[in-house]
Amino acid sequence: MNRRELIKGLTAIGALSILPSSILFGQAQDKPLHFIGIGDAGRKVLKHIHQKKIPAKYTCIACSCWHLPWYNSSVLPEDIHVIQLSHIGSSYESEDTSYGQLTFIESYLQTPMKVSTEVTDLFKDDNRYILLAGLGGFTGTFLAEKLTLMLDENKKDFLTICSLPFSFEGKKRSTWANKVRQNLRSIPNVKYFD
Repeated sequence: MNRRELIKGLTAIGALSILPSSILFGQAQDKPLHFIGIGDAGRKVLKHIHQKKIPAKYTCIACSCWHLPWYNSSVLPEDIHVIQLSHIGSSYESEDTSYGQLTFIESYLQTPMKVSTEVTDLFKDDNRYILLAGLGGFTGTFLAEKLTLMLDENKKDFLTICSLPFSFEGKKRSTWANKVRQNLRSIPNVKYFD
């Protein structure tokens, strides 16, 4: 494991520290739990929480970037449902796979993404939803914002947990993360850690 992977893996530890202890220790819940990992950071946290064997439904939402090894669904246990987003397109074909999506993020700021029916259908049940996302990249940043606003508007029981970008990830990522943070500032059940 390289240094960058180790640092990114700390996202799971931060998310676990924010989760209510009743969830972590499997105490009875009034509603079924549904953990939803969004993007790469969300996938890593979701996988770690899944290993704790917390009784819940698990879903990962990620882009369909099969040429990038960390988005391959085979790295997730079979009982984690995977939804692949296909809207990202050729912006991930950059040789710099770490930051290839930045051009697409800039275009997103001018043309907002629509959330697919497959994603919105995840929230039809009366569950307690825990959204897990890293801010700074495309999927986690913008989908976490849209889903959080949607859940709040529909008065769903949810908690959104977001990690903030590390300083070495660049100023643009921090700017996008801070914009989302400002947009969600009025929603009390959104938690951040860095």
